[in-house]
Amino acid sequence: MPSTSEQQTERDEVANEGSDGDESDEDVVDTEREMIGGKTFGERMTEHVTLLRDFADGLEYQLQFNDHRMLDRLEREGGAC
Repeated sequence: MPSTSEQQTERDEVANEGSDGDESDEDVVDTEREMIGGKTFGERMTEHVTLLRDFADGLEYQLQFNDHRMLDRLEREGGAC
């Protein structure tokens, strides 16, 4: 019967077979470069930020017109598409 240290050495060797100590490529997720719809996370998020800023600029522009119907509709429908 092998000693405890021999058993541990055998387990370590089996666990490390085919491994050079680094994570395999299958385990690594590169979130910055992951493409969804041909765009990275950063590109997609930047588009949303830009859209919201443009929308806010449009709302600020509307202040000068004092258009209550537009405000009522905005509040009633919100972000409905």
